[in-house]
Amino acid sequence: MNVDYLFYRKPDAPGPYSLDDLGDVPPSIGPSDAVRAGIARVFAQIDWRESDEVPGAWFGTGGPVFQFTVEPDGRVTSFMGSRLERRAMLTLARTMGLIALDLQRDVVYD
Repeated sequence: MNVDYLFYRKPDAPGPYSLDDLGDVPPSIGPSDAVRAGIARVFAQIDWRESDEVPGAWFGTGGPVFQFTVEPDGRVTSFMGSRLERRAMLTLARTMGLIALDLQRDVVYD
């Protein structure tokens, strides 16, 4: 089953995690190019394009779908992944040092 997930940087404290562990402002995952490169390590087929209408918004397609918006400081604090199987989500989260919120079940994975 394909599910939608929000990805965030894994907190420094040991899990299990909830979104409360991220604090008032989620920590940065990294700059836009590093986020795209991290996703490409798991999903090489993703084709990226920057939005013409929304400055700093990026969309990746080609199987799974990814989207994020770059913060004013140039960093990405979260991104959405859609059409992801659970195993692929776990691989991506572990490869990039992230946690993932399953939007359908309200469960956090690391």
